[in-house]
Amino acid sequence: MTNPELLDLLNKDLPEGLDWVVGECKDKCIGFALKNLVKTGNLHERKTRAKEMFSDALLTFTDHVQQGRITELKANVGTYLCATMKYAYLGEQRRAKRAPLTLTEDYAVATVEEREERELVRRALRRLIRELGDACRELLTFRYYDNLPYAEILTITAEQYASVNVLRNKSSKCMKRLREKVSENVPAIRTSPNA
Repeated sequence: MTNPELLDLLNKDLPEGLDWVVGECKDKCIGFALKNLVKTGNLHERKTRAKEMFSDALLTFTDHVQQGRITELKANVGTYLCATMKYAYLGEQRRAKRAPLTLTEDYAVATVEEREERELVRRALRRLIRELGDACRELLTFRYYDNLPYAEILTITAEQYASVNVLRNKSSKCMKRLREKVSENVPAIRTSPNA
């Protein structure tokens, strides 16, 4: 099956597309995960984790196709799925290495009003990020929450950007729009209970 035919089947949510991907790619992707990603635990635990990773990558792939984020594939589907598994795994590893969140002394002694104000600001910021749209929200999340380098973001986003420079430019524009939205909404952020 050609890539355009597969994308068409997946876009129409027909089971033949998923069946084909599973038949063609499952063993390769699980083997890739066992060899390169899942290295701890007994064999049964490793195989189970590799299967979970394949399922997650397949779901991500089909979601991206159905959302229109993937309109053509320049690579083999199995290669795309393995890369998705790899970047999901690396993201998990980065998050696992972060220091656990603890209350700072400053936050612990803050008054109820100060904590409420901080929560209002956080909610307003989340709302403003949502207002930027899916592309900016996703890009800012990958860049500033997951701390991914631009090259990894380019791969994860199925190369919807022409190059790392284009991606940097888009990220910069998204941050500029967010800063503008924050500066426009600063008084409202501090007083709005529904932010």
